[in-house]
Amino acid sequence: MSFTLSILTPEGTAYEEAVTSVMAPGTEGHFGVMEHHAPMLCALQTGILTVKNDFNELFFVLSGGIAEVQGDRLTVLTEIAIRTLDPSDAEERLRQFEETCPRPRIDF
Repeated sequence: MSFTLSILTPEGTAYEEAVTSVMAPGTEGHFGVMEHHAPMLCALQTGILTVKNDFNELFFVLSGGIAEVQGDRLTVLTEIAIRTLDPSDAEERLRQFEETCPRPRIDF
């Protein structure tokens, strides 16, 4: 059982494949998506998107963005998507990304 995951950046399609599940870093907390998920539009924070398919697990470090679930498709729009197969590498790349691109400070 699968659905299509598309990860789109300004440079083009970073990933588009059939997957079995996705765990995403939402701004209100992590959330999971599987086949037949209800339609949804959600803001993403900087973090790691975990993707599972029939063969392996892979990880994308995202710079935030938007996720939309519609029908049998999850579309992620993000500025940056760094792909890796190793969860430790994903954590290290996220740390490096956060050091070089700190989150903007908002004062009220």
